[in-house]
Amino acid sequence: MQHCCNMEKDFAFYGCLYFLIQQINIKMKFLKLSIITLLTLGMFGLGSCKDDDDDHDDHDHEVTIEIVSPANEATISDCSNVTVEVNIITEDEVHEAEIVLHPESDTSDKIIDFDEHSHESSVEFNQSVDLCGYDAGTCFHLEVSVCKDHDCEETETEEVEFCLE
Repeated sequence: MQHCCNMEKDFAFYGCLYFLIQQINIKMKFLKLSIITLLTLGMFGLGSCKDDDDDHDDHDHEVTIEIVSPANEATISDCSNVTVEVNIITEDEVHEAEIVLHPESDTSDKIIDFDEHSHESSVEFNQSVDLCGYDAGTCFHLEVSVCKDHDCEETETEEVEFCLE
């Protein structure tokens, strides 16, 4: 009878131990699930704040390009002092602006090749150039391109053509 009681005690002990192990397993699964959930939410939270402290965003901004001079299809009489004046205004900042002046017949002969990345909302460009080294009647192409977003996926472009008298 002693032996039987020991078996019952052993059975009760192992039953109790089994129950405790099951409870610990349940709590460990819950803990693992909680940790995985917190990590996942943390990654989404960090991803959503990726550029919060950066003033750049990826949507397009309104860009206004005003070529003040020379006028389109103008005929320039004084080749020694041709003024190129351009105003660029954006809603955000000038992510990338390029101003290029070249003879119509030779795009590689860049008289003006200006690049600007500014954290200001506007850029004013004013430069005088001497075009007397070119023949009378030579026509020139002035092109202004501005990125509408920080990645420069879209650009705004204005251009004029003018000729020497």
